[in-house]
Amino acid sequence: MTTPIHWLLHTADPPTLEAWAWTNLAPAERAHLAALRFENRRDSFLLGRCAAKTLISRAIPALGALSPANIAIHNQPDGAPYVEIEGAGRLPGCLSLSHRDGRAACAWSADPALRHGIDLERIESRHPAFAGDYLTTAENAFAITLPESQRPLWITLAWSAREAALKALGTGLRLDTRRLAVSLPELAALEPAGVWQPLAIAVDAGAPAVLPGWWQRRGEFMLTLVTMGSTPDIALVEHMSPSG
Repeated sequence: MTTPIHWLLHTADPPTLEAWAWTNLAPAERAHLAALRFENRRDSFLLGRCAAKTLISRAIPALGALSPANIAIHNQPDGAPYVEIEGAGRLPGCLSLSHRDGRAACAWSADPALRHGIDLERIESRHPAFAGDYLTTAENAFAITLPESQRPLWITLAWSAREAALKALGTGLRLDTRRLAVSLPELAALEPAGVWQPLAIAVDAGAPAVLPGWWQRRGEFMLTLVTMGSTPDIALVEHMSPSG
């Protein structure tokens, strides 16, 4: 049986998001927004809510007629997001969110046994110490063998996959990122854009595990998704952004 993970990549400018917020946030979300002092925090909060509410309403047809104000996105104490439907309570399933530089990625699965994490990163050069601080020795050695033009792509991929895996694990950065190792079936295949490619994350912590995942390049951005728990056949189902 195939289990779908629904996902969406969304962009919107701040004025559009502020206008959207007036009628599409739940009361608790409006209160949270009012408490955010910094503009970039407000923009990220609104972008994530807009993307997540759109994804939920499209992934679950029965909720498609609800106003977004009736679909609230809250956060657990560990920061993980979850969905609450007005009058019906918490929606079973797993929601993951990531945002970077005016873009938000979100993923949803209705299977409560299938945890997943999604991450979005800009592909860019990082300080030489970054790889040593966060990647494994083997990954560092591989990065050095790549042409200089490909190195930022690989390092971004290795970091983004970790971020997605840590969300799936529910640990965040409390787990040393060097205890995770990224492997790709074709290490040289770093250039395809807009197509999901498989990867795996080996986790050496507590109960060792290998988490399946996928990655794709979208222009200047890297998108990764990693799962754990029951891992049936998974179909990654893309939904259109609210901006079209």
